[in-house]
Amino acid sequence: MARVRVVDPRSQRIGLIVCLIVGLIFIVIGCLIFYFQKQDEKICTDKVDGVVVELVARKSTSTRKNHHSSTTYAPVYEYDYKGHHYRVQSSISSSPASFSVGEQVEIMVDPDDPSHIYVPADKASRLICIIFAGIGGVFAAIGAIGLLLVSRKLKNDRVEPAVYSSTGSVNADDFWQ
Repeated sequence: MARVRVVDPRSQRIGLIVCLIVGLIFIVIGCLIFYFQKQDEKICTDKVDGVVVELVARKSTSTRKNHHSSTTYAPVYEYDYKGHHYRVQSSISSSPASFSVGEQVEIMVDPDDPSHIYVPADKASRLICIIFAGIGGVFAAIGAIGLLLVSRKLKNDRVEPAVYSSTGSVNADDFWQ
């Protein structure tokens, strides 16, 4: 015979609150990534032509039993700006690689710090932003809707019945003890 486990709705609140908080944290991270990307777009105003000269492989290994490993690739860009040659490695890597070695790319350069660049064609940071905000939205929605449903259930369960005895009315709190 299958055992049915009844969970107290009040204890469910803790899990749903954690779910909501984690979701909100992910949404904030996604928004921060978006904000900093927009700041880079505003700061990096000078357009130059560059080329991807290398893809730096970054290997990561899972800590689980199977020790699954994955490799992502960070492009290295070279470009000339105001008579100086620059070589900059992207801080974001992806799998598969966003670009091929030798590929020509448009690079936006910060005039005050020419080693600070923004590459409009690099969609990896936008994707990261969308993934964080999307996952956060799902978690936050589950937490919020779950809390709403549990709160309604608790509210409906609080209807106190009128309890009478031969001596008259009895307090409902005494009845439940």
